[in-house]
Amino acid sequence: MALTMSCLIAVLAAVPQRTEPENPPHPAPRAADTASPGAVLDALYATISGPMGEKRDWQRLRSLFAPEGRMVAMVKDRAGGMRPVVLKVDDYVQRAGGALERDGFFELEIGRQTQRFGDMAHVFSSYECKHARDDAAPFLRGINSVQLVKQGGRWSILQILWEQEADAGPIPPQYLVAATEANDAAAPVSPLTVRLVGSDLLLDLMQQWGKDCPPETGVRVEVAGGGTGTGFHAFATRKAEVTMASRRIADEELKKARESGAEPLEVCIGYVAAAVCVHRDNPLESLDLDRLRAIASADPGAARWSQLGVEIAGGGQHEIALRMSAPGALWSFAFQRAVFSGGAPQRSGGLRAEALLDFVRSQPDALVVASSHGAEGVKVVPIAAKAGGAAVLPTAQTCKDGSYPLAVPLYVYYRDEPTGRIKEFVRWLSRDAGRALLERQGIVPARD
Repeated sequence: MALTMSCLIAVLAAVPQRTEPENPPHPAPRAADTASPGAVLDALYATISGPMGEKRDWQRLRSLFAPEGRMVAMVKDRAGGMRPVVLKVDDYVQRAGGALERDGFFELEIGRQTQRFGDMAHVFSSYECKHARDDAAPFLRGINSVQLVKQGGRWSILQILWEQEADAGPIPPQYLVAATEANDAAAPVSPLTVRLVGSDLLLDLMQQWGKDCPPETGVRVEVAGGGTGTGFHAFATRKAEVTMASRRIADEELKKARESGAEPLEVCIGYVAAAVCVHRDNPLESLDLDRLRAIASADPGAARWSQLGVEIAGGGQHEIALRMSAPGALWSFAFQRAVFSGGAPQRSGGLRAEALLDFVRSQPDALVVASSHGAEGVKVVPIAAKAGGAAVLPTAQTCKDGSYPLAVPLYVYYRDEPTGRIKEFVRWLSRDAGRALLERQGIVPARD
């Protein structure tokens, strides 16, 4: 590139333009030439370089560029300053190709600095120019600033901008570092730490996200609990990028976040639902929240099945054997939030989560509050929000439309609109792998 601009710039304007089709077919590249930014640069230098009298493969040069690719030379203007001369690849070939082939020209790379992010890359490629490869000294040096994009699995040049050392001054030492495989191949950005802070109920989920988050997102996840309120405080004080919440942000928390310069973006990730389960032979048809509250509060008027109009096989005054898991379980939280506005029920016997369904399968007088996920071999009771209302079972649809009263939404809050690697992390959460993690935690994903 440099030889043409330094030696022929005075006559560029005098060279007549060729008449070309408006949209000539773009040549297909060699796969090896476009496998990485470095491969494109290597092919570029190899294509324009050659001894006196050697024809160049200009189709190969064209194939290295995107169809809209440009070549831009910084040259002196009449006032002594610098100005850009913008060329299409065909302009460059027409105006410079003959001189390169006639006189001999080798442009040799002497340093490369590659920066890469996602599907774009920038290369500062320092060069020296010789008429013959074995010339003792170059007649010109400079830097090519090359912007590349990845499309359809291949890298291509969007633009080359170059300036020669004689005009810009000596090339800085940091741009004379030779290209290496590590420098070019990935030039990977260091992992970005995304801090997740929030609900202790969701701590296991957050930790699993951190463990399973794939390396290609470029994200390293740090997790801390402390509660939803702690998460919102960390968000407002810029100590967290993501907050996991078991409730919506309160007005005062929102105000503090905005005062810190952050506009929280709320995303409902899913729903946790408590299932009320009884023995499969129990004739109970439905319950409402008031009845559930009475049962769990040790109300004397709701202590026996007969008081609910239910006759248990074998007769007798069977007491309702209520069992729930430890308060830390997500479905226990959902039950307490819906029935007691967050307070713990007064009447329950604690069982390990895995033992709850075994208990109700073996006890005709049992009533347990368990996860709606995987409640098999038992009878799940439809629940109504109020007496006389429609009673529904916990399904994905009834959780999402709000008709199942024992379902609670769960939220993720991001700082403003996610961008960059945080956006990639958010995308991963919404894909199949992220949804599978929700389901394994007994959470109904908000999106199918």
